[in-house]
Amino acid sequence: MKDSIWGIPRHWYRKLFYLSLALTFILMLVKVPPGEAIKLISDKQAHFIIFFGITLLCSRGMRESYGLKMLLWLAALGLILEAVQWLVPWRSFSWLDWFADIAGILSYHILFLIKARIHNYRS
Repeated sequence: MKDSIWGIPRHWYRKLFYLSLALTFILMLVKVPPGEAIKLISDKQAHFIIFFGITLLCSRGMRESYGLKMLLWLAALGLILEAVQWLVPWRSFSWLDWFADIAGILSYHILFLIKARIHNYRS
């Protein structure tokens, strides 16, 4: 893999990946009083977008080849984050949240495969 993607060095993607993981973990622990949450998007949409972005940053930032191992690792991460929420009194575990995480991961993966196939077709 190249050391820069879209002109951005790989190490920056890796740093953004770790930062996004930390922010995701912090945000899931924050207690938002009822009625004060701004509902621009649904909870499931937020899970989808967050894990789509985390998958993008992970695929761009890691030296290991992107594949099934990374997909399984990210899905396990989503399940772990849900399990941690189960332990937090004001949060709850939701299988639907985890399925939304997986949908974000798989959506990125499908787009990644389509892009690779188009690139190979043009070459």
